[in-house]
Amino acid sequence: MNKPTLDVLRAMEILDSRGNPTIRVHCRLSDGAEATASVPSGASTGENEAVELRDGGKHADNSVDFQEFMVMPLGAPCFAEALRYGAETFHALKRILAGKGYATSVGDEGGFAPNLKSNDEACEVIVAAIEAAGYKPGKDVAMGGGQIKTGSACRSERIAKYNRLLEIEGELGSAAVFGSPFHG
Repeated sequence: MNKPTLDVLRAMEILDSRGNPTIRVHCRLSDGAEATASVPSGASTGENEAVELRDGGKHADNSVDFQEFMVMPLGAPCFAEALRYGAETFHALKRILAGKGYATSVGDEGGFAPNLKSNDEACEVIVAAIEAAGYKPGKDVAMGGGQIKTGSACRSERIAKYNRLLEIEGELGSAAVFGSPFHG
């Protein structure tokens, strides 16, 4: 009996449960056996990532009138890049909030809930985070609350969905279509 040989080996970048980049590998042997495995990033600090700032407004005890401030990657050419824009903006926002002495823990829905001084300050730190991540506010990344909310990228069940979308986009290759409803 012949020993099976490696027929297909594919790797792709995904996000781990904390929103950090890691890899997923899929292999198929000549006998048809298939396996997929994801590699944890190794960070065990309990850090969480998100693409939205949450729980101001009536649910919080501060001066912010809105419950949610969200970011939306407008300029991304594909889903993988859109997810990257959001995660990088989140990491930048966390650094900015920490630098101002605000709490950076996340709530039940996965977003930050710092005790900001005003609506203006909320907008200012988000714009600063977009810029610190290397993006142009209003061109690459916008903020607002009127779009469909998919949830923050720090909950395991959401990360699993996002990673599956990354896989589907990779499987479709050039046939994958990604677009913003805000572009004509």
